[in-house]
Amino acid sequence: MKRYAPGFILGAMAISLLLIGCGGSGGSDSDSSNQTPMNNIAQTNNPPSFAGKTYSFTVTSRQGLSEPVGATYTIDFTDSTYTFNPSPQNEERTNSVSGSYTYDPNTATVVLSATEDVTGQFNFATPTSGTVHWSETDGEMQDANVNQL
Repeated sequence: MKRYAPGFILGAMAISLLLIGCGGSGGSDSDSSNQTPMNNIAQTNNPPSFAGKTYSFTVTSRQGLSEPVGATYTIDFTDSTYTFNPSPQNEERTNSVSGSYTYDPNTATVVLSATEDVTGQFNFATPTSGTVHWSETDGEMQDANVNQL
């Protein structure tokens, strides 16, 4: 029995090390790069609604849309409608435009409907500020910094 004891002890130690190594090694179950974040964690800054809010947008880049880089405009939201208030630098209009909208708080996506639908993909850094990427189906787009007023 004595000559098997060292082999038994070494075998038990090897199994123990294997079990310890597999237990909390951060394998595929905890690899965050391959998992979809939970909505309540990843989307904590998205407002639940745009209703009753006014946002100010300062254009940082554009391709085809009428607000030039550096211009600031606002959009007022009610429960189901919006009013776009252009900047003085707007290249197409000086008057306000209204229409209906939809907003998905899970994805922070808004669709403004009027003559042509404009989709805004928001990235809220805080509950009241962040960035937006506006796009139209014809390829026109605009990026802006956003602040709730």
